[in-house]
Amino acid sequence: SSAASDVYKRQPLDKGLRMELLAKVPVVLLSGPGLGLKTGQPVYLADLDPLKLVTPSRDHSLRSEIDLHIHSGAIPVARILEMDGFTGMLELARHGDWASLLPGPAFTHTSDRIGYCINPVVAPRMDFEYWLIERSGSATDRAGQLFLQSVRDEIARHTTPS
Repeated sequence: SSAASDVYKRQPLDKGLRMELLAKVPVVLLSGPGLGLKTGQPVYLADLDPLKLVTPSRDHSLRSEIDLHIHSGAIPVARILEMDGFTGMLELARHGDWASLLPGPAFTHTSDRIGYCINPVVAPRMDFEYWLIERSGSATDRAGQLFLQSVRDEIARHTTPS
């Protein structure tokens, strides 16, 4: 069935599943005009003033990597706000002085002309992984195959081969 496959953020430990890494993409810093950065300018997070950082919850795979870099001092933070609502993260960045670390391909078509500043993060290096996870020995139906192909096409459109 089409429910047999889905795209996840992390590799599961269940041995009854087949896993395939679809893409590994860099994380970007998303902010608004309040941080005073210029879109596209690479940033070293440790060189920035302490950030008011919106992070995903601890259930999100990216959060553990962000926490690791916060605790090592590579990401200076003034405050942390935990939020899984993507729209809320965007609005806090655009209309305030908050920032977030998110997968780069999500912002390929976003620019500072609509109030966002997107900066590649040089250090610390953080990547986000997209995984295909399917039950071993389970065939995906036609609708699932079409969906998976559209996901692959979209990821390919926003990433470059490594």
